[in-house]
Amino acid sequence: MPYKEGLRPQPPPPGRERKPFNEYQADVYARLEAAVEHIQDSETFREYLLMQSRFHTYSWKNALLIMAQKPDATRVARYDNWKKLDRQVKKGEKGIKVFYPMLRKQRNEQGKEEEVLTGFGIGNVFDVLQTEGKPLPDVHIPELEGDEGGVLLGKLEGLAHRQGVRVRHLPPPEPGSHTMGSYDPLTRTIDLHASSQLQVTKTLAHELAHHFAGHKPDQQRQPEQETVAEASAYVVCSHFGLDTGARSFPYVAVWAKEKQVLKNALGTIQKIASTMIRGLEGENRHPDELAAPANSSHS
Repeated sequence: MPYKEGLRPQPPPPGRERKPFNEYQADVYARLEAAVEHIQDSETFREYLLMQSRFHTYSWKNALLIMAQKPDATRVARYDNWKKLDRQVKKGEKGIKVFYPMLRKQRNEQGKEEEVLTGFGIGNVFDVLQTEGKPLPDVHIPELEGDEGGVLLGKLEGLAHRQGVRVRHLPPPEPGSHTMGSYDPLTRTIDLHASSQLQVTKTLAHELAHHFAGHKPDQQRQPEQETVAEASAYVVCSHFGLDTGARSFPYVAVWAKEKQVLKNALGTIQKIASTMIRGLEGENRHPDELAAPANSSHS
């Protein structure tokens, strides 16, 4: 990876001035783009995308069927798709029943051949836990460690309060879950799972970015929304001296998948990050103060 975990931007040596705000932000965006592009250009990432293409996005009806038959299912695919990934269904495993479309080719009025839906059949899929073989390629998104950002966390909570957004602190996520937080636009509620100070601070910035962007649940737009929220959180945290790249870079790479997704979202990211930064700088405190560990600023 082109970045190192746990590093904080250092203040300039005595006698040297800080870069102007616009120039500093340009550096942050350039660092974000370069790091994400490096991940997306890797062979591991290409293998990861190929694997993702083997998995279906199921309708809500099939999602309910899968959940009813195997509640712990995480990644399901047809038998032949598992074989393409060099994995074999274990002996004795029972398939998970799902509906699949039945298509027939026929010529339309213009004489062109097209596929026509004739009905639905019932087929079998299998969860990854029902298979064995070659390990699936993965892009690791680590949980951040460190006690930085305590004061910034308080500032973010204050910003959420002024926006009429409730913040709830919950126990750590369930084993195997990588979800560190969530935002419900209907109830205007952000849930934060317990973790390190740095991780919780970054998560709150991410969920607040969803709020400021006006995001609503939308599966088709989710890659763009997650890209905007995480990249905005990275920019906000960087502005206040916190480096969250160890998690933010691979997170954005996985959700954006294609380089153009991030490039197309940069205007929105800049708008959301700038709005949040203005809302956080009410007391005109230096970014290094907001990045200090919580125990250095509270008794």
